[in-house]
Amino acid sequence: MDPLSVITSTITVVQAISSTYKAIQHLRGLPNEFNEVGRNLPLAQDILGLARDQLRGLALDESSKKALQPLVSGCEEKAKMLQDIFEKVEKKVKNAEDGSILTFYRSSLLHLGKAHRVETLMQGILRGLDALATNQLFKTATQSQMAQLKGAIVQLSNVESSILDSDFEGSVTQNIASEGTAHQPVVSGQDRNINSGSGKQCNAHTMTFVQSKEDYKTRGDILQSLHTSPYLDRKNRNPDRVPGTCKWFIDHDHFQQWRERKSSSMLWVSANPGCGKSILAKYLVDSELKTTISRTTSYFFFKDDFEDQRSATSALSCILHQLFTQREIIFSNKIVKRFKAYKAHLTSSFDELWDILVMASQDKNAAELVCILDAFDECKHQERNKLAQALRNFYSTDNDTKNNVNLKFLITSRPYDEISRHFQPLNIPGLSVIHLKGESDAEMSKITQEIDVYIRDRVSLVRANRDLTPEEEQLLLQRLRRVPNQTYMWAYLVLQLIEKDLSIDKTTIREVTSSLPRTVDDVYERILPKNNPRDAEEAERAEKVKKMLHVIVAAARPLTLAEMDLALALQKEHTSYEGWHRKPEERFSSFIRDLCGLFITITDSKICLIHQTAKEFLVAKDNLDPRTGHDNPLKWKYSLQPPVSHRVLCQICIWHLLFTEFETNPLEEYSDDEVSHYLRGHVFLDYSATNWAAHFRASGIENDAVIESVWRICDATSRRCGTWFRVYWANTDTGFPQGFTTLMIASYFGLEQIRWHLSAFGTLLGFREWI
Repeated sequence: MDPLSVITSTITVVQAISSTYKAIQHLRGLPNEFNEVGRNLPLAQDILGLARDQLRGLALDESSKKALQPLVSGCEEKAKMLQDIFEKVEKKVKNAEDGSILTFYRSSLLHLGKAHRVETLMQGILRGLDALATNQLFKTATQSQMAQLKGAIVQLSNVESSILDSDFEGSVTQNIASEGTAHQPVVSGQDRNINSGSGKQCNAHTMTFVQSKEDYKTRGDILQSLHTSPYLDRKNRNPDRVPGTCKWFIDHDHFQQWRERKSSSMLWVSANPGCGKSILAKYLVDSELKTTISRTTSYFFFKDDFEDQRSATSALSCILHQLFTQREIIFSNKIVKRFKAYKAHLTSSFDELWDILVMASQDKNAAELVCILDAFDECKHQERNKLAQALRNFYSTDNDTKNNVNLKFLITSRPYDEISRHFQPLNIPGLSVIHLKGESDAEMSKITQEIDVYIRDRVSLVRANRDLTPEEEQLLLQRLRRVPNQTYMWAYLVLQLIEKDLSIDKTTIREVTSSLPRTVDDVYERILPKNNPRDAEEAERAEKVKKMLHVIVAAARPLTLAEMDLALALQKEHTSYEGWHRKPEERFSSFIRDLCGLFITITDSKICLIHQTAKEFLVAKDNLDPRTGHDNPLKWKYSLQPPVSHRVLCQICIWHLLFTEFETNPLEEYSDDEVSHYLRGHVFLDYSATNWAAHFRASGIENDAVIESVWRICDATSRRCGTWFRVYWANTDTGFPQGFTTLMIASYFGLEQIRWHLSAFGTLLGFREWI
């Protein structure tokens, strides 16, 4: 059967198991492992349903079908075994047979073998679904579902079975016909016994072996630690390409040459802002370079607005997570030992992770490993230098490691001189590094043609959504084409502005397009409100927008809708959550869209700027003369000074941490469950506790009233301090420190004003107590 038919069949089987479980779940004496299975059936059914829906829209080639077949067939086989056991238990009860369920289950297992334990079968199904969902042949589970899946697999490995391993010893017999054979699995090692009917016994090498529960848990913990960022969701933030675009790259000789190479090589693709680099990278991951039997593709999309997306170390962690989940065979014992031997948090060590990546590429089963890094220029400066150095060392030398493996990197970035200098020693004919310059005249000409394809596609959508006539469609297309030096971002924004006009017709098309913004900066200026002092309502709106933009550009991570709701509402006089009237999420979402329009985007309830160019438009450069803004016709351009943005957000965090709830109803236990439970009931605390000090340092605040508030926050004798400090420390993934004094807190967070006062007057002021 084809993979789609097998998945559909497996869904039917899982549904049948669910029905049977509902009939038996309340039976007295039902072993606990049946309940563990029942808990995970809805998750399995959801992921199978997503896989089925995805496959319905795909035309798989033979190699793709072959890659999927063992995964889906294995899930189906285990599901049918599970169904058989559940139905036999139900049948026993219906027939009112004597004996307990446990006794019946035990006798059945002793006949079938320990591999038929219900939790083992369920774990096998989930592991198959995990491999299916992370396979780049198609997209299935959400990041949340993937996290549930990983957790369920680890949890099932820790289930205490009602039937002990010792119960199986000496209980299994095999009846082998003359000249027949039977296989006895070995619990550890890489061999299996093959027994023949003639009584002969020999060993045959196989790549399949059964892992111990301890080993499986270790691997699960390693994978969990590597999953430092929801990389799938971040990739899917980018839109899909329009058919007919990205051909400038796919058809290019440089790309073809890089793709066809059978040894390690690197391709650096540079292009100007707004030219569709991230859309191209997503298209490569999902289509052109998707994972196959002989190729494993991993990726990381750097993004300036997410702290975890600016880290090269996080990028390597996510790449290894994808490699080890898609091609489990290279997650070798040697690599597991390397992780276990590293006493500190290995996922925080760039050098260790890089060595493990190279080690994985050297595995004889690795085949071709492709790593796609998008927006390399948005990686943090120091970490970018480190990754560039590692790439330069690997690809610039003629060594056995590079020559004997097939580790390929494809990197996209803006054509910055600094990045060019990093890779300049590699840009030599004969070396395994290729630079494809999308900013060159020849390539820009091709990109411009494809932007026209994109514009035609979007205009056709406007025609369909606004019932334009063919003449109106052509008029709109002609007017848009008159603007020179177009980019994808310009086209997207302009068409969004035009489509918002509900009364669009020939007249309005001529009016709107007669003064089209000529650049992306012009579009941004038009989107944001005008700060007209003579119009009180407009001025008030502009101030609200400015405050929100200060928060967005300064934030260490995108705030959720609820967090932003509180941040915008918070004033100095607010002393508790009781003073905050929380808006329904949908209403607040509409409110901020009305405020900022196309300038912001909301994904998974998180608020971001629409594009990196939007932040560059708003935030003043370090070397910019402040007087420049007075003569700038674009009033919003460079209107946000970084220290001021940090000051705004710092003040919000401090006001929040002074809420009375953190003193009267504090967090007193330090455990993941306790912290998570407390945070669910206290909006914004996860952000303010973790980041207030960084904003304080960046703001340059010297105001006495603010310093006094910081004193109160850092007072180690207060329950408030213990609350936020426990939340902060939970994010460090290290044990909670005991005996931290106020002076130690001030020193640790670099609060120089507080530290100086404490050093000089701490004893008199009584600030030497500890948490």
